[in-house]
Amino acid sequence: MIPQGVFHPVSTLAVRPTIALVEISGETSWYSWFMKLKHILVLLVLFAFVLSFLNIAGKISEGQKRLKEIQNKVNAEIKQKQALEQEVKQRQGLSYLEKEARDELNYVMPGERIVILPSQYNSSLSGDNFGNNQTPTVPQTPNWQKWWRLFFE
Repeated sequence: MIPQGVFHPVSTLAVRPTIALVEISGETSWYSWFMKLKHILVLLVLFAFVLSFLNIAGKISEGQKRLKEIQNKVNAEIKQKQALEQEVKQRQGLSYLEKEARDELNYVMPGERIVILPSQYNSSLSGDNFGNNQTPTVPQTPNWQKWWRLFFE
């Protein structure tokens, strides 16, 4: 042992702290551990990038589907608008107004006469003898029966 207080060059070497490195298969253990950790971190970062890329790609495809649906709705609305505009133009025409006045409001043009046929006469006109030259016969009912039916039936 070296006495305290005596300076000896060999003793200074023994007192200095040194890092003991254990070599495993030609590499030091702390270097190997650091490299493994580095590879793991790189793989984790790559995995995170892949997941975020897949997430973004999914959102893009959903957005494209939604865009197509909206475009289809817009096209349908445009077709409906065109049909309505065509109907408005048709209804603004004079021929449509005249037809509606005749059919719905029972208007007539000056010089025209309205002919109202009895319902029994109309049914016999739609029968087989319409094309013949025969005149259909309308059954004659007495007036008192007509009044009776009008008020009591």
